[in-house]
Amino acid sequence: MQWVRDLQRQPPTLWNESRRVIRHQLIEVTNDRNIIPSVQQLPLPHFLKRKILFEDEIKVLKTDVYN
Repeated sequence: MQWVRDLQRQPPTLWNESRRVIRHQLIEVTNDRNIIPSVQQLPLPHFLKRKILFEDEIKVLKTDVYN
């Protein structure tokens, strides 16, 4: 959980702030419903869609928890 502590100590990166804004807008547009279908429709490369959905971070968390 080091990355959580790191987030508290330093300002957000441009990428993290961008992801937050994108997710916030999608949540507003979908009226707080599931944003996954909306993210999948974005004209973005697949790796960016995964990052918007926190898939990479979840994978790291699962690895940390089970090791």
